[in-house]
Amino acid sequence: MEINELNPDITSVAPSALRAFDHKISQDPNIVKLTLGEPDFNVPEHIKLAAIKAITDDKSHYPYYWGIQELRDAASEYYREKFGYNYTADQIVCSVGATEGLAATFKTLFKPGEGVIIPAPAYPVYKALAGVNHLKAIMVDTSTSDFVLTPEQVQAAIDANPETPIKGVVITDPCNPTGVIYTEDQLHALVDVLRDNKIWVISDEIYGELLYGGAKHYSLSAWLPDQTIIVNGLSKSHAMTGWRIGFVFGPTGIIDEIAKAHQFQVTTPTSIVQYASV
Repeated sequence: MEINELNPDITSVAPSALRAFDHKISQDPNIVKLTLGEPDFNVPEHIKLAAIKAITDDKSHYPYYWGIQELRDAASEYYREKFGYNYTADQIVCSVGATEGLAATFKTLFKPGEGVIIPAPAYPVYKALAGVNHLKAIMVDTSTSDFVLTPEQVQAAIDANPETPIKGVVITDPCNPTGVIYTEDQLHALVDVLRDNKIWVISDEIYGELLYGGAKHYSLSAWLPDQTIIVNGLSKSHAMTGWRIGFVFGPTGIIDEIAKAHQFQVTTPTSIVQYASV
């Protein structure tokens, strides 16, 4: 069998250059790594102990594919207190890291041929997910607007692609790689153009707790709850990057469909990690 006989949706996408570079240079013990979004502290001891207890308590069987009830309850309460999210446990799916949550969301929300606006510079996974799902990635250069997507840029992208039904936009806040944090006014300015054009918001908020200098985190879900999907997780906030636990928050009905895409991709996150995450 030849490579050209495989699925071109996969063979046409290059592996992550960032991760390849990180793997190559990580062998040098004398460098300070500014590559991956990796915290410089370790997982807190009480989380490690909870994982060990889950092992000794034989919490090793299949969990419910949405995630265990205790974890979804805890995520609902935690993010409500932290950021003002308004989601019950039945509107939360536990994913294998934020990336798998993003993959399930892309797979569910969009049909082949539709367009997704991606403010650039951007985390490379968004464009890759658009490619493998037969979507048009509409890269919007935000360097002229201090790396903040504006309603004028959204409308210009729509006008410049009349043959492509634009159905989504990715908002990464705080942003990897630019570090930009959207203000409440900057996010609210996007509401009308997104609502009027019925554009889904995929809000990647995995860096939401990495705020400094008194900055506050906001989410478009406050104004567009029926067309916003939030992806978050514990990788950055609790240094659990290798544990692979994320959360997808969405409106009732839509989240049920995302849960199906998630189930058929991975079944469920690791049981031990879920109990430790509680």
